[in-house]
Amino acid sequence: MKQAILAIDLSSQRSSLAIRGLEAEPHSAVTATDSVKQGPPLMAAIDRLLNQADCRRSDLFAILAGTGPGSYTGLRIACTTARTLAFALNIPSFGLSSFAAATFQAPEHTDIHLLLDAYRGEVYHATYHRQGNQVRCLQPPHLLSQEAAALHLGEDALYLGDPSLCKTGSRCVGEEIQPQAVDLLALFDGQRARFGEGLWQQLKKPEPQYLRAAAFPPAKKA
Repeated sequence: MKQAILAIDLSSQRSSLAIRGLEAEPHSAVTATDSVKQGPPLMAAIDRLLNQADCRRSDLFAILAGTGPGSYTGLRIACTTARTLAFALNIPSFGLSSFAAATFQAPEHTDIHLLLDAYRGEVYHATYHRQGNQVRCLQPPHLLSQEAAALHLGEDALYLGDPSLCKTGSRCVGEEIQPQAVDLLALFDGQRARFGEGLWQQLKKPEPQYLRAAAFPPAKKA
């Protein structure tokens, strides 16, 4: 497989990888889910996926990483791995929103709210509208109290996330936000269709989308 693109998402408990030819059909992606581990085993999982896809590292054209919001450690490892591997291969790496990718699990042609438990009585919230592989961000991910999130949605909204986070009459269309690496590829396709040759100026390096500081920040050096 020449001119392949690799996607990594470790933003949720269901970590995943996906690889596909740059011009190939979306359904042709080779994926690995759940068995992907964070840390050093991640590179072993990437190499296994490359072998499964009959692909070498030198065949990679670009690497995508899900930037969250989500697991603090998962985001850091996914973005660092994407940037490090891309640097070693002298290819670009890009960050795409894990939340935007998760909209592929929800109905299209309507506004979808995403709610993810941020603990401490707070939720990560964002609103999107998807049509095919075109995802429009109506409200970027931000942090809200659970009470504010319930008021924000109202009674007729559709949302993706844990029903316990929303006490209104809003309708849940999926109880888990589990972004998939294969959906990062679909999101990338949508960006290519929208921006064409200007895509490379629109995309940014993978940087974790931390909406709140880590619960246990690194200790300061003495």
